[in-house]
Amino acid sequence: MTGNEMFEILRQLDWSPAALARRLSVRVDTVRQWLNSRREIPPNLAEWLIDLHNKLLEKPLPDGWSNSGA
Repeated sequence: MTGNEMFEILRQLDWSPAALARRLSVRVDTVRQWLNSRREIPPNLAEWLIDLHNKLLEKPLPDGWSNSGA
């Protein structure tokens, strides 16, 4: 996973770098280094984020709701 891919997943999850850092109990600087490709993203973290993202996309909206506009 690249930093750009991680950024896009975080954006779609509506998570900030600080939110991910809190969930992982790491410094926000560590997350920023992953996002800037200054530090390799651990494979198990990449796998977890992809899995979480995919599960979110698979989850249907509540009855009566749609994705078509606001």
